[in-house]
Amino acid sequence: MFWNWSVFEKLFALVGRRNGPQGQASYAFSGVPGDGTTSPDGPGTIVETVTLGDETQTIVFTAETSNPSLYQMTSIGQGNHTQSITPGANSPTYAFSYDNSTQTATITETIDRRGSTETDVYAAGSNAYTLVQDTVAVTNPTTTGPNGSTLAYSFAANGQESVTMGYGSHTFTQSLPLDPTATFTGLSTNSGSTPNTITESIVTGDSVVTTTFVGSQSAGYALSQTSTDYVPGVAGEASLNVNEFDRADFNFKAGTVDWIGANGNARPQSLTGNSHLSFTDLGAENTSGDFVGETIKEGQQLAYAIFYSSSGPGGEYMQVASGVGAAAAQNLTGLAAQIVAVNALHPFTT
Repeated sequence: MFWNWSVFEKLFALVGRRNGPQGQASYAFSGVPGDGTTSPDGPGTIVETVTLGDETQTIVFTAETSNPSLYQMTSIGQGNHTQSITPGANSPTYAFSYDNSTQTATITETIDRRGSTETDVYAAGSNAYTLVQDTVAVTNPTTTGPNGSTLAYSFAANGQESVTMGYGSHTFTQSLPLDPTATFTGLSTNSGSTPNTITESIVTGDSVVTTTFVGSQSAGYALSQTSTDYVPGVAGEASLNVNEFDRADFNFKAGTVDWIGANGNARPQSLTGNSHLSFTDLGAENTSGDFVGETIKEGQQLAYAIFYSSSGPGGEYMQVASGVGAAAAQNLTGLAAQIVAVNALHPFTT
């Protein structure tokens, strides 16, 4: 994010840090032109209420005098505390639009900032809006920053990504972990000084994140855009929260899991006699793959993790959900629907 009080920073302020899948938050709006609601703060204002768990935050936007179609954030409150904000000349401006042309109403919030534009799309659910897409577009992508600093990306043929940071004659290059869910476009045309665009798409949490880079292999690539599509879950059910680096292989014996090999470990762990750790094959649940549930017992407390294999039993599994309780007791209907929805946006292969 490129400025304070983006949608993520609203949630950071709300809970101190991002906690769990973004799609678990709900949003309510009052006073958006055309949506038929009235702002409790009067004409020329829009009130947004963000709820995450048992925490609620209220944000007030006030229309600019010179351009009433643009709004600026003027206060933010949580509980009994409200902080007033005095917008400056370079503060973000917000534009809200309402679309009810389909059965699902949509509110679009466009945030214009110096150097970038962020667009958040909220779709109406049963009783509130959920964030379904967040896009940040850089106005003029460049590998050169203020005061001569540089930030450039490069890509190997397999998508392995490196970033080079520099200031003056001092540079530092670091290889970034290759996300196991990543797919790329543009790698085949990544050669020499030829201008090129590379996109990288990954699955993480409850979202598909697509990042666009522009530049060339010899001069380096600059970050151009990030777009995140969220797939909200069902309240009260196991919800998608992909940890793409937590993977395991399971061996099935008479319908149960008798050993586990984590992350390709050549020395698998036997589960015989382990009273603190158990695994259950949970079946396909309306997907083309297979779910395995892990239950961890510490004293009287139970915690679970759900793993999914897109190729069915015997394939590699990836953690797709976690929470409190026994794995076998979880309703996987909503989780399975989320995986199907993600697969329509990005190949959900494990």
